[in-house]
Amino acid sequence: MFTTNNSNDKLSQAVTEGSTNRGILFMDGAVENYSSLVTGVLPGFEVIILDSTQDGVEQITQVLSQRQGIDSVHIVSHGSCGSVQLGTANLSWDTLSFYASQLQSWQNALTDAAQILLYGCNVAAGAVGKAFVQRLSELTSSVVAASDDLTGNAALGGDWELEVQTGCDAVTLAFSQASIEAYEGVLNSQPYLVTDINLGNFFSPNYLTNVNGTLYFEAYTPTYGRELYRLDNTTGNAVRLTDINPGARNSSPYNLTNINGTLYFVAENRTYGRELYRLDNTTGNAVRLIDINPGAGSSRPEALRYINGTLYFEAYTSTYGRELYRLDNTTGNAVRITDINPGAGDSNPYELTEINGVLYFRAYTSTYIYDLYRLDNTTGKAVRVTDSNTGDGLSFSQELTNINGTLYFTAVNTLDSYRNFKLYRIDNTTGNAVVIDINAGANSSDPYRLTNINGTLYFTTSYGIYRIDNSTGNPVPVTDNNFGNVSAAPYQLIYINGTVYFRAYNFTYGHELYRVDNSTGKAVLVTDINPGVESSHPDTLTNINGTLYFTASTPTFGRELYRVDNSTGKAVLVTDINPGVESSHIDNLTNINGTLYFTASTPTFGRELYRVDNSTGKAVRITDINPGAGDSYPGYLTYFNGILYFRASDSTLAYQLWALPIEAANQNEITGTSASETLNGTANPDIIYALEGDDKLYGFVGNDTLYGGTGNDWLDGGAGADEMIGGSGNDIYFVDNPQDTIIEDANGGIDAVISTISWELGNHLENLTLTGNNTINGTGNSGNNVLIGNSAANILSGGDGNDWLSGGAGNDTLYGETGNDTLYGGTGNDWLDGGAGADEKIGGSGNDIYFVDNPQDTIIEEANGGIDAVISSISWQLGNHLENLTLTGSNAINGTGNGGNNVIIGNSAANILSGENGNDWLSGLGGNDRLLGGNGNDTLDGGTGDDWLDGGAGADEMIGGSGNDIYFVDNPQDTIVEYANGGTDAVISSISWQLGNHLENLTLTGSNAINGTGNGGNNVIIGNSAANILSGENGNDWLSGLGGNDRLVGGHGNDTLDGGTGDDTLIGGRGLDDLIGGAGKDSFQLSLPVVGDFDTIADFSVADDKILISKAEFGLTQALGVLDASVFRLGTSAVTAGDRFIYDQSTGNLFFDTDGLGGNTQVQIARLSNQAVLNNTHITVIA
Repeated sequence: MFTTNNSNDKLSQAVTEGSTNRGILFMDGAVENYSSLVTGVLPGFEVIILDSTQDGVEQITQVLSQRQGIDSVHIVSHGSCGSVQLGTANLSWDTLSFYASQLQSWQNALTDAAQILLYGCNVAAGAVGKAFVQRLSELTSSVVAASDDLTGNAALGGDWELEVQTGCDAVTLAFSQASIEAYEGVLNSQPYLVTDINLGNFFSPNYLTNVNGTLYFEAYTPTYGRELYRLDNTTGNAVRLTDINPGARNSSPYNLTNINGTLYFVAENRTYGRELYRLDNTTGNAVRLIDINPGAGSSRPEALRYINGTLYFEAYTSTYGRELYRLDNTTGNAVRITDINPGAGDSNPYELTEINGVLYFRAYTSTYIYDLYRLDNTTGKAVRVTDSNTGDGLSFSQELTNINGTLYFTAVNTLDSYRNFKLYRIDNTTGNAVVIDINAGANSSDPYRLTNINGTLYFTTSYGIYRIDNSTGNPVPVTDNNFGNVSAAPYQLIYINGTVYFRAYNFTYGHELYRVDNSTGKAVLVTDINPGVESSHPDTLTNINGTLYFTASTPTFGRELYRVDNSTGKAVLVTDINPGVESSHIDNLTNINGTLYFTASTPTFGRELYRVDNSTGKAVRITDINPGAGDSYPGYLTYFNGILYFRASDSTLAYQLWALPIEAANQNEITGTSASETLNGTANPDIIYALEGDDKLYGFVGNDTLYGGTGNDWLDGGAGADEMIGGSGNDIYFVDNPQDTIIEDANGGIDAVISTISWELGNHLENLTLTGNNTINGTGNSGNNVLIGNSAANILSGGDGNDWLSGGAGNDTLYGETGNDTLYGGTGNDWLDGGAGADEKIGGSGNDIYFVDNPQDTIIEEANGGIDAVISSISWQLGNHLENLTLTGSNAINGTGNGGNNVIIGNSAANILSGENGNDWLSGLGGNDRLLGGNGNDTLDGGTGDDWLDGGAGADEMIGGSGNDIYFVDNPQDTIVEYANGGTDAVISSISWQLGNHLENLTLTGSNAINGTGNGGNNVIIGNSAANILSGENGNDWLSGLGGNDRLVGGHGNDTLDGGTGDDTLIGGRGLDDLIGGAGKDSFQLSLPVVGDFDTIADFSVADDKILISKAEFGLTQALGVLDASVFRLGTSAVTAGDRFIYDQSTGNLFFDTDGLGGNTQVQIARLSNQAVLNNTHITVIA
């Protein structure tokens, strides 16, 4: 019986009766000319045609759920290494776990000895293919047979043998011999439509980006407009993430950037304009970070860079123009670094380049034209880099290039009037720029096209090609460029197999391809492709597995693809794709798993996707996606997880997303045994399959595939882009190439990666160790990881999970991120940031910096472990052997020192900073802070805000800063520094104290008899409970004695004196003073004033109080003691010549008359507000 698995099209046909075989054949509808195979199916088989637009695994599962007693299942579809394409489903090593329950259900339809035959090409090829076949056998409890080479027509290199099977039983094909011999194709992988996002409408996917093994891209639908999508790795379907600009409006996401495993991008919303977004890895939704340019105005963020755990980028606002920003890791908000070009002018930060954890960039101001800047990691501010010789800036800085941790660039010294470009490098010790003079003096060598070739800087000049000698740091001529006395202007320098190739020009050959002869150091013409003076214009020089490919033009072939033959050293035509003189317009040269893929055009097939067949060396068209002469315009070629994704257009659907499974390169196969052994590869690409035992696998050179199998294995691919599959057991992987890949299953043991390059752990890997002495970085995954650095400066990022990070030697940066992490800095000056969770941080030796954000964080620092600092977003107390503490964020949190000499710095909120023991330095910065020095000789700086500064025991220095500050003093050696216009400030003192400049108020504390003295300002001085002497000095002062028998002296100015309780003496001094005796027997000493300058006594008690008069000051002749009655008169003026003191009881005014004649000589010296009944006995004459 033949049926098609489509409810709208059911067919049936009788087959030979009486057959004892119960077989079923599933034919994928995408197989070319599948009907010719179907007609040759042997009797006894049921044939199901799978709908190529639906999930084929689900279709097979549905059919088998209605069957029983099946002896064999035959699946005919396109295939590739470890993968079969079934409709829209890609059943592969990576998706077996997703389909596991469906595959296990197949057992219900099968007999105990059932077989599953996979006809697709190369399904069982390589270690991955064999592992795929074995795992499928386990899930279905069946013998599985598959092909490890091409299946199909012999003329195309195919056969119909299924060479790999999991059992010993012979397998029988479902087709007659005649039908398989007549079949004209092969069942190798073809591009397939991933998903019709727009159901046939015109717009297309863009910006294909791989983040953690998931493909993200922008695409359009009429319903949602242009939005962000991802490819679901399990279903293969496109999933829209968030409708950022609701409805059919476009958010047009672009600048898709993978930042430490998180996708950041720029998108537009009608409310906020074009701003920065990220993808929340937990929810999968897009999250806007902040409206940098408030309202509907766009900030248009660009140039995203991730350095030391912080995201930097440039953005625009109408207030500051285009400037440099960073993302605050605590708040998640964007923070402007510096307004480099003040005001609304743009500084246009450009060429953001990270060198050893420092961000360098070029920026513009009206004063300095594109000078070089760096970001100071201590202050967080941008600093202009200067010439170490002249101290001047470096304008038109460009071509920032990292060579082994040193920044090289070209620039013009501002003294040279913006001409004469020179080569510079940054001195990593001083941070200054050092000129590398090829042509000494003012003349320029015009260095340009700086190129990092295998860790050495190559560049071109007006004198030829130079390189920097890594041992001396000096420029060395590689070759001169005077081919025919004409500068060759070399460019597109590329390093392949130890040889530098480049394109250059001269009068004899025109623009052609050259190489550097390593024995002579001279430039050698590779081939005069377009003979004579006409140029071939070599372009797009590309290294594919040690072979140089490029495009070039000739009158005979047009512009076509060439390569350098490694055996002869000459350039040869690969294929005349568009025969004759017309060009094929080759573009998009891309290295995919060691094979060159590219796009090209012909009149017959239009613009389609091609590859170079590594066995023949010829160009092969993959398929005609847009049949006939129509163009499919393949673009955005993106390869990962064994699949090449690209966008293309067919005649029906316009631009959509397509996928092409990629075959592994031809490899030698080496298979181990069940014993523990060492398996060594060759100089060619190898497949090493270890089987059982604790094995050691070494690939050596070439792009190798290593499969560990069961056991605790070592997998070292050696040189080349290697794929390593550990299998079960505790495996160790060695990586040395960014193109190395590791595949590890869940529950596959505790596995480790040993890396000589920067590396991020993939899924199901636990541990990572960096080796060598290069500055490289290590990143964990969502599991519990152990990350160990090498002897250089490393950045280790744990990711999610409870991680253990060890920096080793070098100045390392450790980020635990989420989870309860342990961070060990080792030697060197290290940064330790545990991130979210309760983290333990051990600095080791060196000057370390710890970041804390959780009360359960712990820090362990040993004695003599350097000068260490804690950066905290929560209240924190320094533990033993820690020196410094800085509070961050805007929350009101506190910082406490220890027994050492600490530096403690607050944040912008109200903090309590406590130095404890030791000679500490406390700085409140912003907010209304409270600074407590504790024991020791401390320095306290309040900063802005209304601060409390209490130095505690010891000789302390206190600096209030702006705001209304309060100082506490307890030591005569304490000092206070207060600036003019620094607010209204107060001193609280437990000792005798005199106010310094710019201080306003003083309060005495405790119960000791101590004194307080003001300054020239308007002071408030308050005593304590004991007997105090309070002196206002100059200014309009307010003095309060409180308890005790106090002496209050107003000094100059209009003062107020309040004695409080106790028997107090109040001396107003000069000015209009108010005297309040308070409780007790008080004495009011009056001074001889100038006219109108008198004291007011508010509460004179005739029973208890007295007025004191100085005999000398008032010129009296009587003895000391009670005032003689003869000189005292009640009334308004003197009557006799002996009258001196006249008291008007009706007004309370007390006068003094120098001659007893009244008139101008009579002056008022006091006024008793309560009109007390005063007589001479209430006045006492003192010396």
